[in-house]
Amino acid sequence: MKPKRRRWSTVLQMKHAKSFHANRVRPKTLSPRWRGPGAGAALGQTLVLSLAIAASSLLGCSRPAHDGPSPKKPEPSLAQQVQAVRDGQSNQIRLDHTRVTDGDLAQLDGLEDKLERINLSLTDITDAGLARISRFPRLEQLRLASSRIDDAGLTCLAELKHLRHLHLIDVPVTDAGLDHLHPLKSLESLYLDNIRATDEGIGRLVAALPDVHLHIDHAHHRVDPHRADHDHPAEP
Repeated sequence: MKPKRRRWSTVLQMKHAKSFHANRVRPKTLSPRWRGPGAGAALGQTLVLSLAIAASSLLGCSRPAHDGPSPKKPEPSLAQQVQAVRDGQSNQIRLDHTRVTDGDLAQLDGLEDKLERINLSLTDITDAGLARISRFPRLEQLRLASSRIDDAGLTCLAELKHLRHLHLIDVPVTDAGLDHLHPLKSLESLYLDNIRATDEGIGRLVAALPDVHLHIDHAHHRVDPHRADHDHPAEP
């Protein structure tokens, strides 16, 4: 019986398979002398790093490695805030980082029946500027920092019949200046920082305005009858 002849295509496939197995690159293994006690840990770290790189390539960068705080938005200018009040979008002026002078206050003209809050933390306002502020009859809150206002300049505050919250910062007020605050019967809270008044002047103020919540240099004064009262109104 004659042996069956192999088909030429089958012979070619067998030769190709032998050539592939003979030429393929086999992975090298470390010989025992290269395997140290930290080899397993190093291999694990390599695998973790490889997986991390692969994941980042798939997912993309989520955010920068050094994420700093978001930049603060600049506060609106005095002119912008004045326009907002004129348009009925606001009832207050607040500037924490912008220096304000007496001349700047001229921009407030025409807002007498609209403004209810004025908060100026950095000013060169004098008695003349404070007199201009006292022309706003609807004013309920005034927070003002200035070292150029004296005792006589505080007399104009008596015109503010609806003033509920007053905060004076770095105003060199003495006992005589505090006496000018006695007519402020609608006052609910009074904050005074870095003033020059004595206990005697503060005592007269408390007697004239017994219901006022008084803070001097960020603390209750010892003559304040509300110093142990925790239900007092806080400064807005």
